[in-house]
Amino acid sequence: MILVGHISGAFHTVVLSPLASAGVTIFMILSGYGLQCSFVKNGLKHFWSKKYLRVMLPYTIVITIWLLVHEEFEVTRYLYEITGIKTTYWYVDYQIKWYVVFFFTLLLIPNYSLAAFTLATLAMFVLLHSLAAEQSFAFLIGVIIARHREKLQDLSRRKWLCIACISVIVAFSAL
Repeated sequence: MILVGHISGAFHTVVLSPLASAGVTIFMILSGYGLQCSFVKNGLKHFWSKKYLRVMLPYTIVITIWLLVHEEFEVTRYLYEITGIKTTYWYVDYQIKWYVVFFFTLLLIPNYSLAAFTLATLAMFVLLHSLAAEQSFAFLIGVIIARHREKLQDLSRRKWLCIACISVIVAFSAL
């Protein structure tokens, strides 16, 4: 979905760009879900080493090659890129923001984590640029789904269909 949305943009049309937003939303929901499930299973052990190996190392390799081949290499820009402080691709620094919020919330105030995640969601919605702001609720939704996974598995098909219909209506009205 993300790929189709970006390819349509390359052809100077926005007809399919909502697909890219929907794809990012799904990815963010899955990210919140996956982080919560991983936390339940492993705690915070090796949290940052996993994130570095799976996210930042591949990004660092790609951005290093990109800057060396296509751009004028500047040390300051490179350091911002590889630390995730200010990246060329908004999604990378946005994801890192959520990793930081997730880690320190569960480290420092695990009993109030849902409230802290909700406050972080609202802060990101208000403070971040439009692309990140429109995705701010997706991570929180993923965490909530993971926390209530057993209850959700017990729902009937009819209730799932109602939830799906309501979700689609809300999603399209938000577009």
